Amino acid sequence: MKITLIELSVPDTSAIGVRSLSSYLKKYGHNVSIIFLANGGHKTDSGRIQHSDEVVDQATSLCKGSDLVGLSFLSSGFHRAVQITKSLKQHLDVPVIWGGIHATIEVEQCLEYADGVCRGEGEEALLDLVDRISSGRNHYETENFCFKKDGRIIQNPVRPLIQDLDSLPFLDYVPGSEHYALIQKQNKIERLDWDLQKHFLTPRVGRLDIGAQTVYTTMTSRGCPHTCSYCFHSLYRPMYKGQRYIRRRSAENVMDELSRFRAEHDFNGVIWFADDDFTAVLPRDIDSFAELYGRKIGLKFFCLGSPTTISDQKLKSLTAAGLSYFEFGIQTGSSKTKAVYRRSFSNDHIIKQTGLINRFRSAIPLPYYDFILDNPWETEEDELETLNLILQIPKPFHLALASFRYFPGSALYDQARKEGLVDTGSEQSYAGEFWRLKGKYSNFLIFLYANYPVPSPLIKLLAAKAMFGLLNRKALSPFYTAFFMLSEKAKQAWSMIKHIISRRLPGETRRQK
Repeated sequence: MKITLIELSVPDTSAIGVRSLSSYLKKYGHNVSIIFLANGGHKTDSGRIQHSDEVVDQATSLCKGSDLVGLSFLSSGFHRAVQITKSLKQHLDVPVIWGGIHATIEVEQCLEYADGVCRGEGEEALLDLVDRISSGRNHYETENFCFKKDGRIIQNPVRPLIQDLDSLPFLDYVPGSEHYALIQKQNKIERLDWDLQKHFLTPRVGRLDIGAQTVYTTMTSRGCPHTCSYCFHSLYRPMYKGQRYIRRRSAENVMDELSRFRAEHDFNGVIWFADDDFTAVLPRDIDSFAELYGRKIGLKFFCLGSPTTISDQKLKSLTAAGLSYFEFGIQTGSSKTKAVYRRSFSNDHIIKQTGLINRFRSAIPLPYYDFILDNPWETEEDELETLNLILQIPKPFHLALASFRYFPGSALYDQARKEGLVDTGSEQSYAGEFWRLKGKYSNFLIFLYANYPVPSPLIKLLAAKAMFGLLNRKALSPFYTAFFMLSEKAKQAWSMIKHIISRRLPGETRRQK
């Protein structure tokens, strides 16, 4: 069968999910193309992100001749999924299925538009569906899939998780594949050759300030050891109750993938391990992985950890192997909010662990710490607790600041619905850019300290009760919002300048040998 997969949420073309689906289908003889549409769109008057008619028409045209079209997206891509699906239905006679986190959670909503919805892991389920359709068997009984038939919803059981991750083929970066991506400035979808692929895989702005180096993203595990109430894992875990939720690839299998990619694409960039918590393994496992990686790969790499899973021994092994970019989630300094988020560590522990990371600053010069702001349940006291914690974290660091969103399926989304903070089925709960902070004085102070060389005593003075009462006014909100926007534009401009300069450096000095 000819299958076209469309990715609507991953901001570059790394898209581990659809690349894994593609390679799995290809393994069993199917013809697969991928269209990456996540890096485009414009905001409408209603606040929704939509693609232009020209882009939708191009995507629809590329789907001609397909026997099945699949869309993968997060909640933020919902409106564009509707837009693309309506066009496919209008112009082509082809079944359209949806998958991803949002589709898993909001089955009934998604079946208003899609012919089928895949819940949970998709490799085995999608292959089963394709085989059933191609052989004329009853596809309405496909596990993991939900359908609407004769006005009623058919929700099939979810098959067991894939336990042997080494059995999966490597991500689909096969040279010559039918992969396409939207070039936003040109409003045009182009076929990806390796030069264009490198363009998309080279960050210009964002969390990785690595100059002009290309980034290859993969995962060594699936599942997360934490149960944070704002995360989709709080829904996924009950779906797979009684099963081993966290599954890991062997170190040898990961090295084989990276070695093949390097050989096929002459790659000497940065490896991004996108595991939910890369350091949530025993120290001896970190040691053996790091030894093998340092010996066989030796490139700089990025990973995510958490305050409860890092240790001096782990960081020693990882930095010796090439760890250069590290991130973990702190989210809040408020003890009350930590309980709501199910984040059980104390501020003292966070200060201790960020101090530990700071001792490795020769290898990790700029660690990334995540915080969630604009929580509707937080008071000024809670916000000041977070600020006071940040002031105690040793610099240098980068703060990844996110504005709170009610994502369907999370425990906090359910709580917000009960309290009437969000309407059931309302897309406005997760619409908009999560990085766009509200114009609040507490956000201003955190942003100021994180992005400018402002001494902590001055921030403490500005956070004193009298100053806070004077400057924490709604009338000043437009000023704080404008400050955030201008600062972000300046940061993006500076990142682009550094990128251009690094591209012009002579020889191969930007590559790591």
